[in-house]
Amino acid sequence: MKLSPVSDGVIGTCQNRECNLEKNMLDECRLAREAELLFVKGVRLLERVGVKEALDVFHECLRRRKILLHAYNKDLAETHDAIARY
Repeated sequence: MKLSPVSDGVIGTCQNRECNLEKNMLDECRLAREAELLFVKGVRLLERVGVKEALDVFHECLRRRKILLHAYNKDLAETHDAIARY
């Protein structure tokens, strides 16, 4: 999930017509951005520091992405793949 920076903090709300759940999307966007940054950090740690530190970061990234993404999302699969390699 590639996100552009939130420049002015104005994000819409999402409303489910069936149950009338209304949710501010700002929190989801922040969580997605944090997960994306964690993934990049994990890759860099693999290159520079070591596997254990990188795996810890990848697991945290996976935890956050599971909250946001559906089970067959490409970014979620990419995170699973990174963990499985090491």
